[in-house]
Amino acid sequence: MQPERMADIRNGSVFRGSVGNDTVISTAAGFQFGKMKPTDWQINNASTSHKSLTEGRRADQVKHESQTAAKTAEKTSYLTQSDVTKKLVQRMQDTEQWKSELLRAIQDLIAETDLLLSQKRRLEKALAASEVPLHITTECLKNRERRQNSDSVEDNVEIALFKEAEIINSVQDLLNSTIEEANIQVRNNRAAKHILEMDWSDKLEALSIDTRSGSLSNASTDAHYKPAATAFQNTYV
Repeated sequence: MQPERMADIRNGSVFRGSVGNDTVISTAAGFQFGKMKPTDWQINNASTSHKSLTEGRRADQVKHESQTAAKTAEKTSYLTQSDVTKKLVQRMQDTEQWKSELLRAIQDLIAETDLLLSQKRRLEKALAASEVPLHITTECLKNRERRQNSDSVEDNVEIALFKEAEIINSVQDLLNSTIEEANIQVRNNRAAKHILEMDWSDKLEALSIDTRSGSLSNASTDAHYKPAATAFQNTYV
């Protein structure tokens, strides 16, 4: 390079290339603007390397914590699922037992109601049968009332007829009250039977749901997951 061109570069003049390209250099100091010294570059490179190593270690730590959290969550989920399955099996057994007890109670109640109805029919027949002696006694008393003068006597026979009529009336009152109590009890039994049958039906439906739920697994294709089921609870934080 010619001496005058070097002088032009140092003085900030125009440098004309051999192919006609011109480069403007403002000053010699401007030519070095923005550049760093080797020592500065080494310091900056060391800082960048340190930051990279720090970020790398932080990334490894986050990765390790994530893997630990995933393993903890998997273990907790497995234990929870196993515990729920055991409780579900126990509840199914309890439900089956209660369903059997309800069925036995329903059958006993049906048998008791049938027996009560049978006894009520016997009472109704006894009540109907008591009308015959009452009618005879009443007719005898009416005949004695038609007696005239000295024939109208209050003797032991008449006293016995009144006593017999009184006893028959008392027995009829007792039969009527017993029949009414039987009717009330039959209605109560039928109402209780309806409640027990509804409870038995609920137990049957619950057992069906629990059986279906107990057959589900992680590989089931028709499992429906609850929204936010994977969210951690506060106890896991």
